[in-house]
Parts: sequence; structure tokens; C-alpha cells
Amino acid sequence: MRKLQIRPAFLALALTCALAPLAYGQSAEKRPMTFLDVQHMRNVGSATPSPDGRWMLYTTSTMDWKEARRQTDIHIVSFAEGLSSTKQLTYTTAKNEGSLGWMKDSQSFLFLSNREAPENASGRNQLYLMRPDGGEARRITDAGEGVADYAVSNDGAWIVYRSGKSGEQQLYRLSAKELDRPAEQLTKHATGIASWRWAPDDKRIYFTSPNEADADEKARREKRFTVNIQNMETPIASLWALDVDDKQTRRLTEGDSYSVGNFQIADDKLAGREYFFDHFTAPDAHFFWCCRRATQLGVDISGFPNVTVHFKRMQERPSVKKLLAYEKEVNEGFAKTA
Repeated sequence: MRKLQIRPAFLALALTCALAPLAYGQSAEKRPMTFLDVQHMRNVGSATPSPDGRWMLYTTSTMDWKEARRQTDIHIVSFAEGLSSTKQLTYTTAKNEGSLGWMKDSQSFLFLSNREAPENASGRNQLYLMRPDGGEARRITDAGEGVADYAVSNDGAWIVYRSGKSGEQQLYRLSAKELDRPAEQLTKHATGIASWRWAPDDKRIYFTSPNEADADEKARREKRFTVNIQNMETPIASLWALDVDDKQTRRLTEGDSYSVGNFQIADDKLAGREYFFDHFTAPDAHFFWCCRRATQLGVDISGFPNVTVHFKRMQERPSVKKLLAYEKEVNEGFAKTA
């Protein structure tokens, strides 16, 4: 019997369509939908499937016209039972929950919320832990400047989050088994941490950071001039690696000819697929060349299992075999004339 598979995006769309009449009511007179109709709908977002494939968390947000803001809560639905199993998990009428993320055992999940934020910093989020079967959420951080974002290590042992003033944010970690222990600071980077990601082996965290502090931007923020400037000139940023155990950082990109604004880890992009896209394309060829050069220089890629499989798969392509044979022939010719 073929197993039924429901894509999270499809289920989220179905939920949106199902919630629309509940939020605004049904009119007997048919008419074109307006922008105001859309604003009255409960918006569905942040579809987050559990690692075991049984549940999906999502958020719904409703418009508060008097306060000119949206309010967001968390819901859960069973993939096996469908829409009838939908259950609301949080009920914070004037606060928000978001940035959903499961723990690796699917027994609990994390989210950010401003439910306990002070009045003078109403947008300051903290990190909370909750079970999918309900109950009270447990606050697990007490960051003075709030939590900007977080990520669970691939082995589920650590929760790392980013916190601090704008331009000065650093990384901190919590033990997933000892959440009562104080958070441990991982970085003290002079220009703060921007985008960041765990390495597949959990031994490193990669991050970007400006090469120099933007004094003008810092002064602007401190004076509470918080208007976001479009296409603002910013300092050149570089890619760095943090060794999680010894907390040492190493700069991976050099020079001022380009800036690293964001990045992706190839091993994550190759998870569950043979190539970077639906079929072999130029990026696969270029990436194979990079990996080959890396291995020739003594770089160990075994810590990246999906990259290793891709590298071996590329070596089995007839065109690659032909090219490698030609390369070997040329190298042997050079060796004879040396």
C-alpha cells in the first residue's frame, strides 16, 4: 500500500483556506476579494514539521485594528489525522510567539516570545520550551537584550542563541539536558555576530561579521533613530569559523574585494538529493572541482557525509572519468619530462 505523504506547504495552504471564512464570516453576496478582506483573515505561517514526521507546528496571526498590530499564536496539527486534529497551544492575547523549532526527539519544541517582555522593551523575545501535547511553556533564557534567533545542534545536545545590542550580538549555548544551568557565552567577537549556522558535525559554527564596527550606525541606534535605511552602505563582512569546544575563532575569507552577507552549508543543501538541483548542473561540476582540490591539499571532507556522497557520485559520471583519465595522462607526461 502506498503511504500518503502530505507536503507541509500544501497543508499550510489548506489551513489558510479553512481559516479564512472563520475569521471574517461568509457573505451571501459574491464579490471580488479586497485588500481589507485579506487583512481580516487569520494568516498562517512558520510551518514546522516534527523530525519524526508526525506533527506540524504553525502560527496564526490576527489583526488588532485598535492597536494597529497583529497578534500571533501557535497551533499544531497531526499529519495522519489532518485538519480535524488542529489544536491551539498558546493564548497570549497581546503578545506573540514565533520562530518555531523542534527538539531532535520530537518530544518538545522551542519558540521565541515577548510574553514576559518589560513595557519599555515590548519587542524583546526570550526562548521557551513546550510539549506538543500542551501544558505550560517553560522559559529557558533570561537574556538582558532578548534573543534574536537560535538553533539546535544536529545531535540535539545543545541550543545556541544570539543575543546582545545591535551590532554587538554574541552567541551563547545551553545544554539540552541541563536547561537549569546558566547559558555559556561562546563568542566575544569585536564586531558582533551576524548570520550563523551549525556545521554538520557540530564541532564548529560558521558566522559572518563586519571587518570593522560601524560607529555611525551604532550612534544612530543608541539615539533611538531606528528608521531602517534602504540600500545603506555597510562595512565589508567576512566569513568566520568558531570551534565550539575551545571557543577559538578563525577567519575564512580575506580581502576587501567582496563581502559575505550570507551563506549556505553545502552538506545541508545536498541532504536528501543527488545534486544541488533536480538534475546535474554546472554548480555540481564546479563544486566537484572545489572538493577535488581540497582533498588534494589534504582537507578531510569525511565530516560532511552528503558532500562525500556527492563527490563519489560525481567521480562515477562517464564525463568525469574521462577527464580524470586525461588529467592523469597529462601529469604522467609532465613527470617524464621533468
